Amino acid sequence: MRKQSHQHWKKKADSPTDLSVDAQGLPSLQLKLPKQALQVLQEVLSLISEGKPFSLLPSDVELSTQEAADLLQISRPHLIKLLEDGAMPFKKVGTHRRISLSAIIAYQQHQKELQSEALDALAEQAQTLNFGY
Repeated sequence: MRKQSHQHWKKKADSPTDLSVDAQGLPSLQLKLPKQALQVLQEVLSLISEGKPFSLLPSDVELSTQEAADLLQISRPHLIKLLEDGAMPFKKVGTHRRISLSAIIAYQQHQKELQSEALDALAEQAQTLNFGY
């Protein structure tokens, strides 16, 4: 049975950009990282520890309709209908549609805002009608 390497990650108190990495059997590393990189690293390590899959993509990447549909967790035909209805911008490369990651993220945020507003309206209506929840 292979012995697993244990890694110890800690932020030094003197600066949020200093990172000390100690891995069993390896020399210690001292890194200086921007605060945003530390936040991304923290999120990635959290996902790894929970066994959840994740992807890192540059913000200017363009996705195919299938990749975008997978990211949004909707069917490809539904995504194409959304694109054709103008829900998010896209461009055509030959006969293929390409959607920027930033457009997909903006669409997701807009949908979350709409959902939150709808839930607030339902909660207000339930209070007005004295449903008791």
